[in-house]
Amino acid sequence: MDPQTLGQRFLFLVDPNPAKLAPGMALTAWLQLSGQPLSGAMVPRGAALRTEGRLWVFLQTGATEFTRKEIPAGHPTRTAGS
Repeated sequence: MDPQTLGQRFLFLVDPNPAKLAPGMALTAWLQLSGQPLSGAMVPRGAALRTEGRLWVFLQTGATEFTRKEIPAGHPTRTAGS
């Protein structure tokens, strides 16, 4: 997660560089990827707990109330610090 844009950060090699892009320069790009889009939320590894052979998170459902919810483990990601 990029703290400045609150989005995922990607690293690209631009060669040749006719637009004269500089390292660290902010830009907006459109990435077309194969496959169907996924929906959901990213959960930090430390926020999920494994019990009963399944993964769970606690969702805040009130000012001081939390509900345990099972989550699928089908799409793990690698992020900085994990």
